[in-house]
Amino acid sequence: MKANHRKVLITENEALVTSFNPHDASSNHSNIAIAVKGEIINDLLKTENDVVNFSGGKLFNFSVNYPVKDADKAQVVTEGKIKQELIKEIKDTQNGDKIQMAMFYLAEHQVIKELIMASERGVEILEIII
Repeated sequence: MKANHRKVLITENEALVTSFNPHDASSNHSNIAIAVKGEIINDLLKTENDVVNFSGGKLFNFSVNYPVKDADKAQVVTEGKIKQELIKEIKDTQNGDKIQMAMFYLAEHQVIKELIMASERGVEILEIII
């Protein structure tokens, strides 16, 4: 069995990815969620199906097909690739850019270092610890 702490709801039109734990013990905690539409739903289906397959389960056949648009900016990253992609995105910022992040805690030294360097490049940083 592979642990999966993501809470994902996928329909044919939209997907919701959330940190919400629906039980009494988590009622006092902050939560965050994002709703997405379009091609990214296929990516979410793939990542969730991969976890189900890895865990020995079986997911019913479900697919959605959306054309990729040039303006689409969202992407799905999971597991160890989250840190790797976050650092890459921070490094790619330039003077006048803005970074907005909401996290439960910020303890990764490499991420902190890259945020400081981005700030020194003139990047505006808004970090919300929830």
